[in-house]
Amino acid sequence: MKIGIVISAIDPENLWNAFRFWTFTQKKGDQVTVFLIGKGVDCYTKDTEQFKITEQMDALVAAGGVINA
Repeated sequence: MKIGIVISAIDPENLWNAFRFWTFTQKKGDQVTVFLIGKGVDCYTKDTEQFKITEQMDALVAAGGVINA
């Protein structure tokens, strides 16, 4: 299945949940593309102690995921 995820928020918990969904679907064999729009393009600067956004994004891209901004 092809899945597109659109991220326009910058709340760390929302970002974390979007990338968790990406991880889940990618592990199921789905083709996932993420689209960062608006404030969402700033997600690389939203790491917190609890939500390591950049680590998750880097791992997903290394596994073949695609991010468009």
